[in-house]
Amino acid sequence: MMKAEYKRDMNHNYLILYQEEPVDTASYQVRMLVGNVIPSVLKCRMQGVDGQLMVYYDITSRQPLNRLLDARFISRDEICQILIQVHVALMRMEEYLLGDGGILMDPGLIYMDPELFQIGLCLVPGQAGVFPEELSHFLQYILKCVNHKDRECVVLAYGVYQESLKDNYGLDDILKFIVSDND
Repeated sequence: MMKAEYKRDMNHNYLILYQEEPVDTASYQVRMLVGNVIPSVLKCRMQGVDGQLMVYYDITSRQPLNRLLDARFISRDEICQILIQVHVALMRMEEYLLGDGGILMDPGLIYMDPELFQIGLCLVPGQAGVFPEELSHFLQYILKCVNHKDRECVVLAYGVYQESLKDNYGLDDILKFIVSDND
């Protein structure tokens, strides 16, 4: 797990992640991430201190998903919204030739606009994660956040989680399951 801390200035709140591995700050991925606004990906800036890279994510007016779900259950529609927004983020990242290995799907590092229920993902340049595994762990977390009295929500949550356990699954497979579950 990366070291994380929080900083507040006059107008903004930041999540600061300390990069464990050395990163070429002049790399294409870093330039694309810092220089562009990618929907559903948190805007960030980077700063190097003593050879260590710190990535500052602007989390102003957002809450971590796990904090939002500590107080209530997640709904079926919210699960669908999150997965669709993750899909859109991946599509937009592709336009900038950014891979999915650096997306952190930890519920404590997914920041939500609580009023609009819009996600903000942390994309860490140079991170060599395996997105399908990260997404599967995230969906396992979601299972714990559903109201088990809400049959439709339970069926959807278990269904998408089961899809994520299949060999060579992709987010497209999960979205197809959501569409077929709506029929």
